[in-house]
Order: sequence, then structure tokens, then C-alpha cells
Amino acid sequence: METTTWTARSQIIRIASVLEQEAVTASDFVITLLERESYRDHPCTTSLVEKAPEIIDLFPKHLRSAQSTFTWARKIIQKKTADSIKLLTANQDWHFDAGHASAKQLEDFCYPKTTRISTETK
Repeated sequence: METTTWTARSQIIRIASVLEQEAVTASDFVITLLERESYRDHPCTTSLVEKAPEIIDLFPKHLRSAQSTFTWARKIIQKKTADSIKLLTANQDWHFDAGHASAKQLEDFCYPKTTRISTETK
């Protein structure tokens, strides 16, 4: 990972002052840059996207966001895993709802065994 580019204290104060004068929070600014198609190629958006891994790595290190970061990451991983399992089963004659499965059920889940059972019932 490349080295962090530090912003001078005086620059932070000026930027924070402008955001405050405009009644815009830093998070609202970032969200707007990332959500609006019209800002997709804006230099600020490009910088955010390029620095995303570094920014994300800093959240668990920040005292006020460490716990919420881990909770967020866990929820993302659970959703992605459930979505992946749903994709695997989407074109089959049987259904498996991983979103409501227990950890034990997911551990015991055997795709080839389930496929065999599914074809035996036809």
C-alpha cells in the first residue's frame, strides 16, 4: 500500500470551516460524491476510490468506530455469503434460504449431496 498523504492542520481547518459554512458534513460530502453519477469522474471522487483501501483500513483503528466497523464488516460478509448461496441455488428445483440458516446448518450444507437428493426426487 502506498504511503499516506497527510493534510496540513491549516488545510483541515479551512476545509472544515467551508463545510460548516455550507452546512455540509464530511460524510454527506463523501456520500454525495459516491452516489451521484454526475460526480463519478470528479477528482475528489477519483481520489476517494483510489484511497478506499487505506480509508477502510483506518476505520477499525479509530477508537470511536472500531466496534461499528467490525459489526458492519460482519453484516457485509453475511449478506455476500447468503447472496452467493442463493445464486448457487437459483436455477434449481429446490430452495435454500441462507439468510435464515444457522451457522451449523451452513457448515453441514453439502451442495453435491443436495443436488443428488434433488435429482432423486424427480
